[in-house]
Amino acid sequence: IREIEVRALERFLHQEARKQENIESITAQAASSLPQDARVEELEEDWVANFFKQCDTVSDQEMQSLWARLLAGEASKPGSFSRRTVNFVSTIDKKDAALFTRFCQFVWMIGTPTPLIFDVQDEVYAKAEVTFSDLKHLDAIGLISFESLSGYVKKGFRKNAVVFYYGRPFLIEFPNDDSNQLQVGHVLLTNTGSELVEICGASRNEGIEEYVAKKWCEQNLAMASLLVQAGERR
Repeated sequence: IREIEVRALERFLHQEARKQENIESITAQAASSLPQDARVEELEEDWVANFFKQCDTVSDQEMQSLWARLLAGEASKPGSFSRRTVNFVSTIDKKDAALFTRFCQFVWMIGTPTPLIFDVQDEVYAKAEVTFSDLKHLDAIGLISFESLSGYVKKGFRKNAVVFYYGRPFLIEFPNDDSNQLQVGHVLLTNTGSELVEICGASRNEGIEEYVAKKWCEQNLAMASLLVQAGERR
């Protein structure tokens, strides 16, 4: 065997060994966080094969953690993450992942995951380090749909509705008995963005709760925490 062929073989073995190390590290992290009722046996072989193909070169610990949460989420509830989302995660870098995590501080559960970005110039967004250019970037890479002018609304609400912010329930009271609408700002999540909200690592920010309550008050809506009400009754 020529010397160049020997070096090629050594390089191939080294690369494959690193890929195997990355796969095993991600798998071990995912396994450690699986709930007891995880349905691992229902994972599709093609999905798993594609998953390992996309993550086998990821050696950064923080990005490995993201991939591990993705695998654990799919094993816990098969069908949670499409192959398109898996392929998308392979294209983002650490900076994009950190930006999306900051952005997801503003995601509420209003039937579906819904980001509340009313005026990106407001102080609450500046403190979270989410800017107009950041939103344009997240739109460009396919995580959100950013409409800077008109904004979005959700329709069909009855007199009262319950929304959630990182597990905390809030009651919204609308002015009419039926057919109410709710202004939710200038951003919606794409399908990929919606799938990644659960594993992005974002957490609750109390300042955002106060800000949203103020913005909805300007819409002639009343918002109250159901946890506070339950505490008062006790």
